[in-house]
Amino acid sequence: MKNINSEMIELIDSYLAGRMPLKEKETFEKKLIYDSSFYTKVEEQRQIQGLIRLKARDEEINSIVADIHRNYFMKNNRVVFKKNFNKISTIAASIAFVLIGVGLFETTTSDLSAIADGLRPYEARSLRSSGVVSTLEEEMNAIYLENDFRESINFFKENKSLSDNPKALFLVGNSYLELGDNTRAIDSFEKAIYINKRNASTAFLDKSEWYLAHAYLKENEIEKAKKLFKKIKSDPQHFYYDKVSTYMMLQLKLLSARD
Repeated sequence: MKNINSEMIELIDSYLAGRMPLKEKETFEKKLIYDSSFYTKVEEQRQIQGLIRLKARDEEINSIVADIHRNYFMKNNRVVFKKNFNKISTIAASIAFVLIGVGLFETTTSDLSAIADGLRPYEARSLRSSGVVSTLEEEMNAIYLENDFRESINFFKENKSLSDNPKALFLVGNSYLELGDNTRAIDSFEKAIYINKRNASTAFLDKSEWYLAHAYLKENEIEKAKKLFKKIKSDPQHFYYDKVSTYMMLQLKLLSARD
């Protein structure tokens, strides 16, 4: 009988490969949203699969480059210097073509989209233990808690005083993100960050940066996403510091090079 770990890995692989039946997929994705440890395991397996693909590409690239080196630069086990610049340029171009051909830069929009699409919705917490709502911010938070994203947006628009409130901007940004309006989500997160900087505060700053980076990915704004993820990774005190993996940064770097 297979152990639980083996069964779990097979289940995750089935999901990541798109082989999971629809009903199982719905159950799986609900677990992703509400079980943070399970979400972490899935992300770890996704990264392992990516590293395996990169390792296979590296081995193929090394083999091809070694063949080119033997055929063009070696004669009777001695290095032969080529003075013909055009020929060397042709060889260099050929190597570049080979690298692209075997998929070095295939790490790609689809992988990065998976990162962005796998972002868990922000889980708001109740601000008052008594259940009595006394401020506009708390009222908006209560609406968001119900996952009523359209109503959260409407409430924000109707109450102009919330337009300079970092938490309200963060919540409305997430509401737009959940509804697929990435452009307005970006605007909201950017404004929340701007207000924090203007007021020298940190209210929902880390969270706004994290969700903004993912919104950038969804809009294929790779350079902006890379810059923001790099900022998060460079700050050990950042709330999401541990969430930015070396593999994610490598993906962004390769995709930037390709573009």
